[in-house]
Amino acid sequence: MRVLHLAAVPSFTGAAEPAFDLARGLRALGVDVELFADNRRVGNFRGILDAHGFRANPKLVLSTKAGPLAWLGDFLELRRSFIDFEVVHTHLSHDHGLAALASRCVGRSSSSRSPFAASEPKSAPSQRRHRPLIVRTIHAARGLDPSFGRRLLLQRGADGLVVASHDEVRFLEEALKEAHGRDSARGGDDGHRLSRPRGDSDGRRVDIYPERVLVLPGAVDAQRFHPDPDARGRVRRSLAISKTDFAIGCVARFQAGRRHELMIEALAQARVNHPEIKLVLIGHGERESALRALAEQAAPLGAIVFAGYHREDLNDYLAAMDAAVWLVPGNDATSRAVLQAMAVALPVVGGRRGAIAEAVLEGETGVLVDPDAAEDIARGFTQLAELPDRGRCWGGAGRARVLTAYDLSSRAQQLLVFYERLIRVASTAP
Repeated sequence: MRVLHLAAVPSFTGAAEPAFDLARGLRALGVDVELFADNRRVGNFRGILDAHGFRANPKLVLSTKAGPLAWLGDFLELRRSFIDFEVVHTHLSHDHGLAALASRCVGRSSSSRSPFAASEPKSAPSQRRHRPLIVRTIHAARGLDPSFGRRLLLQRGADGLVVASHDEVRFLEEALKEAHGRDSARGGDDGHRLSRPRGDSDGRRVDIYPERVLVLPGAVDAQRFHPDPDARGRVRRSLAISKTDFAIGCVARFQAGRRHELMIEALAQARVNHPEIKLVLIGHGERESALRALAEQAAPLGAIVFAGYHREDLNDYLAAMDAAVWLVPGNDATSRAVLQAMAVALPVVGGRRGAIAEAVLEGETGVLVDPDAAEDIARGFTQLAELPDRGRCWGGAGRARVLTAYDLSSRAQQLLVFYERLIRVASTAP
């Protein structure tokens, strides 16, 4: 099987890391995989791909900032390339849109083979599919928003969909319900690949074809992320966190929507009865100055620690914490930061939303809270600080959970089975 992954991002964050992990995992299973990323903007993703043997296609720009002429060039190059792939797996709306358009035109007016073609075709041209199957992973909630363009892509431009949680399947049902209702009102409801109206004709209820949707939770490298007593002591000293402090860490970009303000408010409330609690914010971003100003007003000096951005040594900083907090999924719907914290054996205060609520087991690996209520977040902080020994037990259970349920290789295996299922379904379609 030949598979092409597209991720129109320049930096190794958001959708890039899970896309890379999947492509690498599929290669380990013997799948012939290419992964193309943004070739225009400055970032570290291209270098990481080069280092792991993923060739760049110099004819592809694959950038949301490149403009219409570059997008047209990408469309033409993808159309030429697609004849050589059974599956094209997209990760963002930009590459999904290009792939959906190009797949409809495969073989119509271009007979030249891509330089990325396999050295020996696996089947004669007459036996090949007319077009590759298009798969989309939803990495952020906005990928399921009700806008016309995104609904159109999901319903008519995807043969299969990968989501991180069962919550997202419910959101998908709502988005597709609107699409069916709109099309029924216009007198036509054909061309829908992921679902069909149920019973009535106005699209008020829909059935999603289960064989076309895969719930694929995140995964974590449990060898990279692990408890480290030596790093714990070293980092705590560098951050002025004492042995009696209870440090709760959050790894997230400082940007709107991540609920940092609510975490700071919750910390102030929790410290009324538990002054040993400290909040450690690990990351950087455009809202850092505003958050520092808010922290100065809300808590005494040193109660909120800005630890900076860390990638290569992130495990050291997680190992220095007593617990972690993560309230809402960001640009990675699998919320891998939660899984990383669990792999380091930290109990988690998690928002009751999406993949977070499915990863954190209430009363077993952490505490689930309302991500929009500071008083409930404060309750979670207090619950862990009151009984740190219990929290350590929960942390151990969390690490055991990621070792069995969130393994990188099993995630790639699940995806490969999904591809094979989609190909079987397509081969039997009229």
